[in-house]
Amino acid sequence: MPESIISAQIPVTAGNPVGETLDAVQVTVSSVNVDRQVVVVGDPATGAQYAEVTPKGTQADNALGVQDLKDSGRQAFNFVIPAQTAASTTTATAVSNLTQNANWTQTTGVTAFAIPSGKTLRIQAMTAAAATQTVTTTTTTRAALVVQVRVATTNTTTAIAAGVVACELELPNLIATSVGGVGGLVADVGFPDGVEIPYGNAAGNYVGITYLVQGTGTVIMQLLGGSVVGFAY
Repeated sequence: MPESIISAQIPVTAGNPVGETLDAVQVTVSSVNVDRQVVVVGDPATGAQYAEVTPKGTQADNALGVQDLKDSGRQAFNFVIPAQTAASTTTATAVSNLTQNANWTQTTGVTAFAIPSGKTLRIQAMTAAAATQTVTTTTTTRAALVVQVRVATTNTTTAIAAGVVACELELPNLIATSVGGVGGLVADVGFPDGVEIPYGNAAGNYVGITYLVQGTGTVIMQLLGGSVVGFAY
């Protein structure tokens, strides 16, 4: 038989006090008299229809938009690491001349990124390239360059160098066998679920980059460059 849809209003009593907001309303409709039930979300003042919840196999006239929380208020973020030179040491050195892109505003000469109030920084990937520049001993030297993302509550090179390590990228086994040095490597790492760094306490959190060279003998490393990519939300 032809489908018949009747529009009607059902009064709902919220109880006491009057004006209480209902968390849910349950409506029971006899299956004997109704072939299909369609729930419509709309504006009762204008009659504008926003979305529908329909049975399986039924095409809705309007779709209900959904969005992950991490995609709400998303702001682009990335660091570009210029070339750096460092002697072999186990002490982390903060990069003080980063090029920062925060929500498509580029700033050079940056030590750290200030996570915006109320937002979380999600790091998605890191990349770096390095080479052995100079070796001052004639003995075989194995060197590894470690690039780290660190978090501190103060925006200074000292604070960043001593900050908490959030993630790191290691370029291992850069080998030099004679004075002058040889060897080079490019490495990258991705974080499928992201490395999340929150805004933190009232002082906020600052995110910076450090590097250190590990190896035997005396070796001068050349960090040719790199990047850290993510977004704040």
